[in-house]
Amino acid sequence: MIFKKYLMNFIIISIVFATILMSKNWASYRNGTKIKKVYFFGNEFIDNEFLNSFNSDIKNKDIYDLNTNELSKVFEDNHYIKAVRVSKHFPDKIKIEIVERNPIAVVNNKEPILIDENGIILPNNKKALKKIIPFLSGFNQNKLSYINGEKTTSPKLNEAISLLKIIKEKNESLYDNISEMALNSDKEFVLVLVDYPTKINLGSSDLDKKIQIIESFDSSINPDGLYAFKSIDLRYQNQIITKGKRWLKLILKRKFLNQELI
Repeated sequence: MIFKKYLMNFIIISIVFATILMSKNWASYRNGTKIKKVYFFGNEFIDNEFLNSFNSDIKNKDIYDLNTNELSKVFEDNHYIKAVRVSKHFPDKIKIEIVERNPIAVVNNKEPILIDENGIILPNNKKALKKIIPFLSGFNQNKLSYINGEKTTSPKLNEAISLLKIIKEKNESLYDNISEMALNSDKEFVLVLVDYPTKINLGSSDLDKKIQIIESFDSSINPDGLYAFKSIDLRYQNQIITKGKRWLKLILKRKFLNQELI
């Protein structure tokens, strides 16, 4: 009986000590899982203040207690964020991968309005406004058509954005050379190029086909490039009307130079 009593006391004391030891080890382990590093990837336009606020909130939290789904939802409230992925890297690191909405044009309104390739209105952003992208002029001026985080309700503006998206995907060099896309009084789309500048009237129909015509005209028919003309008119079927004879001047100048060299 006495032996059993001592044995029971020994077992109880052992359990207590084991519990205390495990608690200390667990506490030490949990202290090692406090978040020390937060890495951001894919951010170009998002304000540093926005990211720093998350950095300070997340750091020193236990990695086990962080709800990645809730954190993702908070990020997605930012209009510049199209998608986000938050992942844990044990024991103490968080990786946040961001897919941003990239502005494809600036609407020339009372205040410049940034818009992405899906027609989503983006808040004004210093970094984004420094990016060289086409201006859109002559479009709806109604403020209700431009609500941050929402798709524009202007049909013509959506048409213009779709056209710019096609140009950027199929002929990026042409997109980079567009200074402005204007909607004139006849509801026709007019491109104004950076070089010289050249105006290209696309008309109001078959716009994607006309972009293909411009590409062929630029690369095959006219080796000197679109800038050789003051204006190019594509409103009429099966013909391209050009004005200005910059290209003739260029040819004559080259012939003259060649004669001089001879």
